[in-house]
Amino acid sequence: MIRFRQRVGMDSMKEVLKTYLDKPDRNLSLLLQIAKTLGIEGVMRSYLEILV
Repeated sequence: MIRFRQRVGMDSMKEVLKTYLDKPDRNLSLLLQIAKTLGIEGVMRSYLEILV
């Protein structure tokens, strides 16, 4: 979702990330590992710093 944030809209991307962060079984390490694989680790870290 973050990778295509310009296409889907910032509000949608923010809502998806907030929903994931509210889950009790979230795995931030895995999320950052996937972000690194997709080449968006820096962007993901920025959003996580703001939302967490």
